[in-house]
Amino acid sequence: MSGKANNLRILMEHGVRVPRGFAIPPDHYTNAIHPIREKIFAALPNHLEVEDLFDGITIPENTSQLINQELSRFSDVENFAVRSSAYIVSKNKNICEDSESISLAGQFESFLSVPKHELSNAIKKCWSSLFNERSIYRFKADKRYISDSTMTVVVQEMIEAKTSAVMMTLDPQGGGEVGAIECTWGPCEALVAGMVSPDEIIFRRNLGEISTYSCGK
Repeated sequence: MSGKANNLRILMEHGVRVPRGFAIPPDHYTNAIHPIREKIFAALPNHLEVEDLFDGITIPENTSQLINQELSRFSDVENFAVRSSAYIVSKNKNICEDSESISLAGQFESFLSVPKHELSNAIKKCWSSLFNERSIYRFKADKRYISDSTMTVVVQEMIEAKTSAVMMTLDPQGGGEVGAIECTWGPCEALVAGMVSPDEIIFRRNLGEISTYSCGK
């Protein structure tokens, strides 16, 4: 299971309120791309051709069964957040998304307010984003990248948030002693896309104290 799905599970086990959901495990991605694996390699580095290949695949039967089985628990939910979580094999390195060694925030696609009848298409687009333009060039996509990298998709009920935030437990602009939180009104999409100027909190990781607080504009 991916780091994102596993971290959500850990939060739930510790009593944190997490939107209900389920995950499409990475073996479903591997099964889905099997018929087009060689075509992907032939299409690289043209990300648009790769995207067309994913658009043309059929969701495997076992994946459709999993989706329908899980959706039976969500008769009261109309829209979902469909989120990508990748495991990358590149240059003989194994990279788990948002691990201690690398942050991949915004690298791959996620979709908000997806209605039930569009879930399959959103899942395919998450899979396809393993080969979006920035990923092909960042990870030098080759045959090993194609064969060994995987994509888990996390599906959660869509929450209409009044406020949202992103926290980095280790501030990428700091020296290791501080973490950072950015927060704003409304859903998180505008924040991660850089469309708003958020409030920013810098905190001391070991002391649990706020170091600085600045208001966005």
